[in-house]
Amino acid sequence: MQLPFADGQHGGELVLALLAKARRADAAGIAELEIQVGPCVREVSVAPRAVPAQRPTSALDRITLVATETRYTCRDRYELHDTPAGDPHDAKSPAGDSEIVAVPECTHDPIEHVVTRYRFEVDHRFVTPDWDMLARWTGVPLRAGAPRCGLPPKNELRAKLVAKTDAPALAAVPAPAATPAAIIALAKDAERTARDGHADDAARLATEALAALDDRMLDGLDGKARDELVYWIAAAHFYQIEPDVAAFLARAAPATATPAWAAELGGAIDRIAARYTALRDLVRVPAVEHWLRAGAQRLSTVHAHAAELLDRVGQSNAAEAERAKARALLDAAHGAR
Repeated sequence: MQLPFADGQHGGELVLALLAKARRADAAGIAELEIQVGPCVREVSVAPRAVPAQRPTSALDRITLVATETRYTCRDRYELHDTPAGDPHDAKSPAGDSEIVAVPECTHDPIEHVVTRYRFEVDHRFVTPDWDMLARWTGVPLRAGAPRCGLPPKNELRAKLVAKTDAPALAAVPAPAATPAAIIALAKDAERTARDGHADDAARLATEALAALDDRMLDGLDGKARDELVYWIAAAHFYQIEPDVAAFLARAAPATATPAWAAELGGAIDRIAARYTALRDLVRVPAVEHWLRAGAQRLSTVHAHAAELLDRVGQSNAAEAERAKARALLDAAHGAR
């Protein structure tokens, strides 16, 4: 079964529509279920399978932002239905009766909340399902797995229905979900590890923290708990950049400076600067400001090191230009406090 959908779709409404179609098809269950949004697809299951390593792509960026959308909720409304009487001239015909029938009633309630979504979901304005609400409504504790990207872009919900003669579907035990405390602990470990000089380990811990984020983890936290989690989400993005900075600071001056070397040096600085600038896109809430200032300070050390390298190869004018950039970045970081 395939259900195509347009950009701006609410995922919760989509999944419930699929389950309703499965019931009408008299299916016993669903063996396979996945949602494709743009170029990426996610398995939906009680225990999603691991996704093989894939080439990094901007579609997999985790974006934290204030989203204005709707919360899709359903509840039962009970109605009294009369069943018609039989033939009044036939003594054996059943009499009319009444029964209480549960009628589902679903609403879109406007909400503004802080969420973390993949970039491909943000680009297509896809509202990820509230899996807890769906579990209460359906009795099935579904979750979305990690995305696989690189597919021909389209929006589609796909499912394989199970006939009543087949084995039961979705029988696996769901893995425990990560908690905000666990993500904060990983980000703090990344910070400590970076300060100890282990940039690659810091980036690995930061990546683990971001990968463990649940789509709607921020939704439902109170203001203080939400702000703390967002702060450490921004920190995780920041510490993912540490290996690039460490590699640059480990550079030595060449025996002879060439135009190609100077161009490559400048390109490396530009790439690091672009990653720090991207923090504002990845975390679109005020907590990112602290880490933008921290990024300016780290970028200042990069320019200062570039100045040292240029001095060693006799390019004093270029070195002074790099020192001026380093000073300007420090002034900006301190002035923004």
